[in-house]
Amino acid sequence: MEIDTRRHGAKITPFWNRIPAFFLYGLKPVPLLLAILIGVLLYLTPNIWLILILYAVTVKYSMAALQYTMEGELSPPPLNNKVIVQGYGLPIAIFFILLLYMLGVMFVAASINPWIALLMFALGLFLFPAMIMCLGITESFTFSVNPFNWLELAKSIGWPYLALFGFYLAFSGAQDAVAHLIPDNAPETVQVSVGMIINTYFMIISFHMMGYVILQYHRELQLQPSARQEVDDSFSTPLLEKFIQEGKTAAAIEELICLIKDNPNEMDLRKKLHNYAMINQEYSVVAKYAPAYMRKLNQVGNHAEAAQIFIECGRADFACYPEWPESYRPMFEILKQSGQFKEAVALTIGFHKRFPENELIPSLYLELARVYSEDLQRDDLAIKVLRFLVSRFRSHPDIPEVRKYLQLIEDLSASS
Repeated sequence: MEIDTRRHGAKITPFWNRIPAFFLYGLKPVPLLLAILIGVLLYLTPNIWLILILYAVTVKYSMAALQYTMEGELSPPPLNNKVIVQGYGLPIAIFFILLLYMLGVMFVAASINPWIALLMFALGLFLFPAMIMCLGITESFTFSVNPFNWLELAKSIGWPYLALFGFYLAFSGAQDAVAHLIPDNAPETVQVSVGMIINTYFMIISFHMMGYVILQYHRELQLQPSARQEVDDSFSTPLLEKFIQEGKTAAAIEELICLIKDNPNEMDLRKKLHNYAMINQEYSVVAKYAPAYMRKLNQVGNHAEAAQIFIECGRADFACYPEWPESYRPMFEILKQSGQFKEAVALTIGFHKRFPENELIPSLYLELARVYSEDLQRDDLAIKVLRFLVSRFRSHPDIPEVRKYLQLIEDLSASS
């Protein structure tokens, strides 16, 4: 098995201590919005085909939540084209795996012994989370259709798998209990749409929990970083590899820092340090060395990777800004073009405090105001930014354009 991991660490909170966090995960804006949208669509256009389509969307997003979580990203995935629209191989794989297994159970019941079939059914139910986890890790139908691989994954996790299954059953029971709160005399469209909202919520948090278990037990499952986390080992040392193999995180980081000091322009070493520190949740190391890494990436024109590092730091709930003022605009444009408007705002806010009187402030903040107004529908914040520019940089060459855009937004706001 292989996993694209970013922030695995030895200090991961056990999943049984995070049950409240799993419930709160489904109430975060993105998954909650998805559940409500699904319910509204069903209410407006109730039919069996739409139910099937929306159920597939729910499974698709839930699998994305599992995969995000197992990579150490505890924030829900965005509702973008990749997550919602592209590729429904995993939901289709789940359907056919369950279909084949149930056909096998029915064959055993009819041809061999009903009690053996009942035992098979119970075992399949018990190993259902393991099957989902296998598919999330490998994305392989041929691997995940084999029940022995489900069993092997459960064995690798050990006794905690029993707790996972217990919580999964508890989530299912909670879903049924909440569904029973829907009044029997409610219109059928209301019952179906609200029932689908409840189903979406509980499926997302269940898959999120499975992803977290993969994250917690990645070493037991022998999961390794994918190719995009691997770097050139030409500057590695036997001592560094020994520290990494033995799990001596602090020593390995110190060795990497020494190698970087000896080879300051070797980007692969900086990448290795960043990835290794993120995987092991050594965020103080990331915060110290990421800004210089981003500066060097921007200097060689690799603005996309610099923007990705900024996003990763944000997902780990700490700020990490580039040291080079000229790098902000290209990173901002990359985030904006990829639809990551809130990240673009987070990058730009406070630029005038980090680089007082910098000549790039007006042009950068003008683009920030455009994002506020045109992409986030926050004219109030756009007006605030533009008025700051007008009052602070009266003689700057960009101020006429700033005034013009400010007047446009104020006129539109007044007419609405």
